[in-house]
Amino acid sequence: ELTIDGLQSQWVEPQRQGKVSFEKPSHKNYALANLLSNESIDVIIDLLNAGSIDAELLQGPAQTVAERANANQLEPLVLSLVEVTREYKTQGGKGISPEALSILLNAFDRAARERGVIPNGNIGAMLSRSAVVPGLPVQKSVARLIGSWKLTREGKRLQREINAADTDFEVKQLAAESLGMLGDADSLKYLKSLAESQKPMNQRLLGIYGLAAHDLKQAATSLPAILKNDPQKENPAWILTAFTRQKGGAEILAEEMKAASLHPQVTRQIRQSLIETGETSQALIDAFGGAVMQDSLEAELLKENVLELASAAREAGNAARGEQIFRRSELACMKCHSISNAGPVLGPDLAAIGSSSPPDYIVDSFLRPSKVIKEFYESIMVVTDEGRVYNGIMVVHDDTKVILKDAARQGELVTIPADQIEFTKKLPSLMPQGLASKLKNRQEFLDLVKFVTELGRPGPYATSVAQVVRRWRVRGANESLTAEQMEKFDVLAESGVAAYSMVDGTLPTADLNLAKPLTQAIAFVDVNQAGNVQLKLNSVKGLKVWQNGTPLPVEELTLLVLPTGRNQLTFEVDRSQRGDVGLRVEFQKASQSPEGRFKVVGGP
Repeated sequence: ELTIDGLQSQWVEPQRQGKVSFEKPSHKNYALANLLSNESIDVIIDLLNAGSIDAELLQGPAQTVAERANANQLEPLVLSLVEVTREYKTQGGKGISPEALSILLNAFDRAARERGVIPNGNIGAMLSRSAVVPGLPVQKSVARLIGSWKLTREGKRLQREINAADTDFEVKQLAAESLGMLGDADSLKYLKSLAESQKPMNQRLLGIYGLAAHDLKQAATSLPAILKNDPQKENPAWILTAFTRQKGGAEILAEEMKAASLHPQVTRQIRQSLIETGETSQALIDAFGGAVMQDSLEAELLKENVLELASAAREAGNAARGEQIFRRSELACMKCHSISNAGPVLGPDLAAIGSSSPPDYIVDSFLRPSKVIKEFYESIMVVTDEGRVYNGIMVVHDDTKVILKDAARQGELVTIPADQIEFTKKLPSLMPQGLASKLKNRQEFLDLVKFVTELGRPGPYATSVAQVVRRWRVRGANESLTAEQMEKFDVLAESGVAAYSMVDGTLPTADLNLAKPLTQAIAFVDVNQAGNVQLKLNSVKGLKVWQNGTPLPVEELTLLVLPTGRNQLTFEVDRSQRGDVGLRVEFQKASQSPEGRFKVVGGP
């Protein structure tokens, strides 16, 4: 870092002039992120003035703005953004992309929340003009910044966002939180009125969510009156984060819930959420009935000898049934763990767990998850000096920062500067107790253990290097995709939900059944050398395929020509024609030249 900054006179200006290049964008981002804040702001302003901004190139200097710039240094950037956002409105979408604007607004937000730095200049005008730039990331950033910058005059804007039926729900959450952060009489009156209204449960809970940002006790006291009602088709468990992300919030909520009479469905939904997020507050777990009961299946299994249970799983367990149990949503295994890089990154990838861990360790992992915690997966709580609470898996802990995988966001990386940390605390395993009690009987436990112990061993559950699609985005549809829709093919995945193939690479019919006649399943493949690639399908029955936005006639073996970069393959499944056949997609090396080099995209 000292070298990068010390030699800036040798490379900053030349790179602006195009005389110095970097091998990869990540290298350039790293260099720009380690400049002094003044130089980083100059780089950003140069990019804005150029009129064509690569959002990726803003990541480095935006990081410096968030972590180092002061209010005076940020003022020129505010002025530049006022101009480019004006141009966006007057010149039909030119000036700045929504992605680039969101990166800069998020940098402002970090500076305000983490360091209390609010730019000098006309920030109200900048924010108002930013709000006309379309796109969900910008809407989220604007909603957050109103609270971070304490712009009480923008409170009515936030109220309109919450009231509007077509506002994205996450934007509504951020708007409610910002109203609570504003804390003025009008904002608090609105939030209280919303919580006490006769609107649907999730809308009322937005009032609680906002109040929690202002006064945890008041919010917790008002919550039981909402949660006693039938949630209908809504799931209110998301409200937990309003409390668990703040210092003392879990304990305050648990105390209020002890004597509360909640609707049984609400209790079940919240208990499930506590499992999925790895909540470690025992008081909160007990308040919602999540403790291990004396007569439960888990209590009975805990009485058995671990080695004998492992032996019973080996002899009587059924791995195929166990895989189906593993995939059940109520167990939440796939909320934390990936298999062969398909799934969340919070817990360890289990692709080879059976070949690297003895069966008794796997049994104990289910029944006594905190007995032995796998190296590099230690859990930690970080409490900031502003009372913000983060629970997750520690990645880096040094003199300058803590980086952790946030349990509440399925492993998303969060960086907390050391000078903002009040204290850290080691936690028990994020893998919760009580999972075994969600099984029907002892045999299901044996089947589940058998499946996990087979992962990575020779046979049907061995690790594979085949480039099979294992990570999908799926969405249900009533009608087939049109040419007009495929002109904007890249936005399709944004409306989908995550789905993951089984170990053999097949996306099962259960994941293709989204209560609509058609299912659109989207996969990605990164190509670093353009050329021929062979696509192998298990069946073309009831299947339409698009490569990026172009319809693709396919057979079970089809030769593709893939360009460099990320390619999107969209598979539309007509379930009435396909029946109970799942979807397996594999990319293979082609025998024809030029040969493409590629990698199927995995991850969460």
